[in-house]
Amino acid sequence: MSRLIFEARRRLPSPVTRKGSISIEAPPELPRVIPPSLLRRALPVVIVLLIVGMIVAMVATGMRLISPQTLFFPFGIGIIKDGKNLGVERQDAQPE
Repeated sequence: MSRLIFEARRRLPSPVTRKGSISIEAPPELPRVIPPSLLRRALPVVIVLLIVGMIVAMVATGMRLISPQTLFFPFGIGIIKDGKNLGVERQDAQPE
């Protein structure tokens, strides 16, 4: 095994600090948060139930007649579309 020997170099002088005071201003006040609607909060649960239902239908039918994915796809797209547009008008509303 070989060893590398490092020689210590001269240290650089510390930077010059400015003298004086720093004035700190208060941060701007945050806008009031409008809580989401009950339907918007329940949407992830509905999507999970839809996925679980699709898996149950796949196991129960064995995908013999028609694929459950074909049946649940329009419902899933509709729920996602409605949830995306749900409460758009509330975002622009001014709190009272």
